[in-house]
Amino acid sequence: MRKAIAVAMILLAVGAAAAQQPGLAAQGASGMPKGPAGRPADAMPKAPSEILDTDKYPFAEALRTLQANPPVGPPAGGYVVPSVTSAAEQRAVARLQEPDGVRKHVVEQPAPSVVLHREPVGLSASAEEGLAEGERAKAEPTVTTTGKDGRVLFTYGVGLPTVICAPLRVCTIELEPGEKIKGEPAIGDSTRWEILPASAGSGDLVTPILVIKPRGEGLDTNLVVTTDKRTYYLRLVSKAKEYIARTAFTYKDDEEKAWQQYLQQQEERDREGKARSVVAPLVGDALDRLNFEYKITGGSESIRPVRVIDDGVKTYITMPHAAMTRELPALIVESIKGKGEKAQEMVNYRVKENIYIVDRLFDRAALILGEGKNADRVEIRRVEPVSGGR
Repeated sequence: MRKAIAVAMILLAVGAAAAQQPGLAAQGASGMPKGPAGRPADAMPKAPSEILDTDKYPFAEALRTLQANPPVGPPAGGYVVPSVTSAAEQRAVARLQEPDGVRKHVVEQPAPSVVLHREPVGLSASAEEGLAEGERAKAEPTVTTTGKDGRVLFTYGVGLPTVICAPLRVCTIELEPGEKIKGEPAIGDSTRWEILPASAGSGDLVTPILVIKPRGEGLDTNLVVTTDKRTYYLRLVSKAKEYIARTAFTYKDDEEKAWQQYLQQQEERDREGKARSVVAPLVGDALDRLNFEYKITGGSESIRPVRVIDDGVKTYITMPHAAMTRELPALIVESIKGKGEKAQEMVNYRVKENIYIVDRLFDRAALILGEGKNADRVEIRRVEPVSGGR
């Protein structure tokens, strides 16, 4: 029954379409034109029997079928809405089943473009694991502290640092002093974010700075900055009024280097102390001739000797370690001339580690650093005068 109703509906639709075709209305039963230029001979409308052969197309029977069996609603399973592809296929099949007299007057319409919606390609187990690991790394909480000048310090390599900016405000990202940016930073949204380069300082300790400006609020993107030392991954978020003015980083590797340097210097100091504690073999009565009786006064601790001794031939002045990293003081020796007059002369000395070696003995001497009244001066006096007044 449904099939009969459908056929009746198709025949009615074809009859209505044929009635609107000027080519069919201009023909009679014999198929010859009724008037000039393909127009009908009179203005009176034609009966359906003059348009189509009623024997070939039983419209009256189709109409009686529809009236006797009207549709009462959707089928039990509901109407099925076909896709674009299935609709095109059904239309093509329906046209092939139409009679030749009707099909040749149907204007063929181009088939609509078919949009395919494909399911995403499934990920392998390793890819799924890598994706989950990346999400865990982004979700790891960052470690922040407050530095000088109001900077917010992120620990490099821990979590995903988030820099918050605001429209009509400028926020900066400071990298490690001496670090050099390699190439232009990559940002996910280059249209609504502006990134400008800047720097502070001079020489080998220039601090590279990124100046960040959002062009709207509610923006969320990411930023990648590559340097000659490391790669920075950051998240950029813009809010209406809240923003972080200055952002910088602390580095675990710098702390490790500082500790390694400290421990190395400590080992060097221990080796120097052991070397000074070793007494070289002395020839003859040199040990008996050692003299430790010297008085040291004045001056700053950086140039004041730790001890002064002599072996009867040479004088050894042990200096503090701080003196080895500064300008060496001049050694002035006080001597007595023939008529008892005192004179001062500058004496050269050799330096071995932190020991000044003077190739002579003296009663009084001074270590002087600087000039005039502001000079740093240390007095050295031998308790027992040198024989001969030297």
